[in-house]
Amino acid sequence: MVKVTLNFPRDSTFLSNVLYEGLLFSTQFSPAKFEGDALELPDDFIVRAVKSLNEDRVNGLRVAMSGNDNINRKLFEISKINDQSRKTYYDLLSKVKGYADSFICKKDVVQLAINFKRRDMIIDDKELAAPQLLKVDRYTGISSLESGYTSQQVTIYSSKEVLLLFLLGMYSSFVTSTRQQNQQYYFFLTFAPEEIESMLSNVEDREYVRKLFRTKDGIIAALSEAINRTTMNEIILLEVYLNIEIRRLMEKENLDKISTILFKIAPEGQTYKIYEQIPITIYRESQEFYEVVRKYFKNPEKFLEHLSSILDPNGVIFDALRNINKYDEANNVLRAVQGLYTFIVLGDVSGWYVFLREMNNACRKLESGTKASEKRRHSRYVEVLKALF
Repeated sequence: MVKVTLNFPRDSTFLSNVLYEGLLFSTQFSPAKFEGDALELPDDFIVRAVKSLNEDRVNGLRVAMSGNDNINRKLFEISKINDQSRKTYYDLLSKVKGYADSFICKKDVVQLAINFKRRDMIIDDKELAAPQLLKVDRYTGISSLESGYTSQQVTIYSSKEVLLLFLLGMYSSFVTSTRQQNQQYYFFLTFAPEEIESMLSNVEDREYVRKLFRTKDGIIAALSEAINRTTMNEIILLEVYLNIEIRRLMEKENLDKISTILFKIAPEGQTYKIYEQIPITIYRESQEFYEVVRKYFKNPEKFLEHLSSILDPNGVIFDALRNINKYDEANNVLRAVQGLYTFIVLGDVSGWYVFLREMNNACRKLESGTKASEKRRHSRYVEVLKALF
């Protein structure tokens, strides 16, 4: 057996979230005992988790390593394996799975904790220089004035066990990669700190942990589709909050809510930078928004399905947003979507009236249009409004 101490802060940093993501992911496949400040796990808990990895999902993890990362070589070297991977995370994970039996934990204790030695930040043991992706939070000035680290750049090191938890966390949280305006972006969805706390406290109930991971996988699928269609955060979140399949999944799993954080990360020279960090908490039905819907609409379920359908990627709203600088009414559609976002995400009914007003304004702008394309769009906007009443 191995004891994993849990002294690492559970906060909203990528480093913390992705490590706990990997640890909790592994508990789906091994019995775990929670001891307040530690988890007790079998010594092959990492092996079991690695063997469970889906090859298609591994191959989809298209994240490149930084030029000065060396874990593709060092991880195998310290594990006495005569091999190395290419400098991509999917190839590294694929090879790690191939050598899974080599990663039985031979320690009694793995410390999920930060220790400082001079300018080094060490998580568990100083076996490997951490990959640049683990340094994305830019740990400069990590604690207090008394620590002496407020003006120094620290270097992160970890044990191979911690690195393997990081790889499992990456696998579990990866959403998609996109290229926007000549810049590559990677998206990861981790559990929020409150959800991590809940899962640790209930970790002995493996089915509870699996429920949350299954539901988060459903959210990842919806996010991946949305992100690959648009760069507009309002649309991305609307598609997730209105996703009928997610709500059905939550009902099936008997979950009232799930709290997550979406990280948008980009390569920057020899390192990475977090561009956005978006909390996403999804309620099955207790959210204020659902109460507003029930108050104003006779058939809330039907209404929600209609809202979801108007955001179809082949629909008129997406068409207008793709042609923001071309269509006369596109700015009205944009304001309509922002109003709908306010209504759905914040439960503010005034956003609904903004949506209706701006969609009506879009219709009026095209009423006297003579082009066939303008007449077509006018007709489709009218259909959108009719479908909601």
